[in-house]
Amino acid sequence: MRSTHSRAPTGWRSPLRALQVLVVAALLATTVVPAARAAPGDVDRAEIAFQLGNDAVVRKDFRTALLHYFESNSLAPNRVVLFNIARCYDQLDQPVEAYRYYLEHLTLAAPGDRIAEQSRNALERLAPKVALFEVTSDPPGATIYV
Repeated sequence: MRSTHSRAPTGWRSPLRALQVLVVAALLATTVVPAARAAPGDVDRAEIAFQLGNDAVVRKDFRTALLHYFESNSLAPNRVVLFNIARCYDQLDQPVEAYRYYLEHLTLAAPGDRIAEQSRNALERLAPKVALFEVTSDPPGATIYV
């Protein structure tokens, strides 16, 4: 069963723009998890959790929205849910977490995904607020203490 995630939240900073973006996202959304991995009913439960997350966003209750979006994504991983998680963290002024989920969304975005540009723009905007570094070890896999 494929989740449509058809109701977009409207409680973002720019409600009309966010609605446009999320409506497009809902149209482009496909479940990332193969049906064989999802237990019966998981996609339905994921859809309900997604809708509850959207309802929380409308109320500007972004922490509650995160709880529902995480539940939805754990039941049926979906790149649109990752985008919504990123937006919630953005609204909560948690740039590190927002950056992580925008990046994860962008990594999973399909060619032509229209909201991928939104994630790219958010990553550029958040980059000055996030310290990124790469750690390599010799030998590879060594434990590193900071």
